[in-house]
Amino acid sequence: HSHEWLTALELGLIVSFLSVSWSFHLPRNPLSAFEYKLDATWPSATTQFVRSAQDFCAAADDVRHEVYVGLRARWPKPRALNGCGRGAGLSSLGTRLQRLVNCSLRVWVTDLDNGPLSHTVKMFSNDGVLLETIGTAGEPLTSLKPIQFDQVADVAIGQNNSLYIVDGDGGMNNRLIKLDANRKVMWSVGSRGMKPSQFNIPHSVELDPRLDVVWVADRMNNRTQAFNTTDGRFLAEWTCMRPLSPYHIRLDPSGHYYIMLDLASARLLVLTAPDDIKALNICRVVSETVMHPNNTKPHAFSVSRSTGALFIGEVGANVTQKYIPCNTSNRHQAHHPDRHEMSFVCTTVFEPFMLFLVFAVVLTWILQRRMRSGGRAHYHRVQMKDGSSWHK
Repeated sequence: HSHEWLTALELGLIVSFLSVSWSFHLPRNPLSAFEYKLDATWPSATTQFVRSAQDFCAAADDVRHEVYVGLRARWPKPRALNGCGRGAGLSSLGTRLQRLVNCSLRVWVTDLDNGPLSHTVKMFSNDGVLLETIGTAGEPLTSLKPIQFDQVADVAIGQNNSLYIVDGDGGMNNRLIKLDANRKVMWSVGSRGMKPSQFNIPHSVELDPRLDVVWVADRMNNRTQAFNTTDGRFLAEWTCMRPLSPYHIRLDPSGHYYIMLDLASARLLVLTAPDDIKALNICRVVSETVMHPNNTKPHAFSVSRSTGALFIGEVGANVTQKYIPCNTSNRHQAHHPDRHEMSFVCTTVFEPFMLFLVFAVVLTWILQRRMRSGGRAHYHRVQMKDGSSWHK
């Protein structure tokens, strides 16, 4: 009987081990589809990049299939590079560029440093014609009437041609400003500090039109903050990316995920974008991509709305790189991470019970088979002298 129990136990353990191994090899979550890889074929003509200048930013134009690259140099020239690598001069600003944003066949530029045209936000046509300048050129100031900037960092374009501007990439200001179509200040929020609605280098801004929320990458505080687009009211903050610093933030083409960039670690993070205003406090990193090493220092990027590709300006490598999603087929079906997490939790909870059930069934089957094949007890009828009988 001890041999029977030993054999049953061994077989049960083998079945359990195989079950555990099989379960751990199952693809539990398709969110790995949000990893990115370098497209080494873009651009085909790398001579378009000025090696003596730093590629600080890029803006993808999905209408004309071009990418505008912002170069920081003594005489920087943002250049339009299409997929074949051809280049065309856009403009000569005579100062250092910080951001390029493409919207409705317009290119928005945030212009910083201490040059004669700096501390301004400019709008160009796609052919390089200056159409609008906001701020006092060459003067770092803090006024809102008239609107003036100091080291203005990034701009996002909202409904009705409104603008959301983060002002203070190392200057006197640490604030988020909303301007209407007439460039009148609707509201302004922020000061230097670590409390809610305070910033320490607000480095990037992005809109979530589904929830009427504007997000700010609060770089030196290692967090992002969310504000109401109507009145600038503080709504939430995210810190799950710590100890990384969010240098740049953009919404992916599906609208269900945010992409964040950290310069020091050269990492791309993908975070879940809440589907409900009540879930704004839920910060969840679903994917992380380590970019090409060797001190490339990725600074800012743009997302192609048609392909999901990222065009990243790298101040360390003095070049703009293209990163493409590793797998786009699972992206649409992966925009409900809570369902996948619930599936993972249920599997984790019920897995021990299922293994025990498998073990019990196998053990019972082995014991019954052994008893039927000769392991069961034998009874003999014994006839006594007095005519009675008993079983032995």
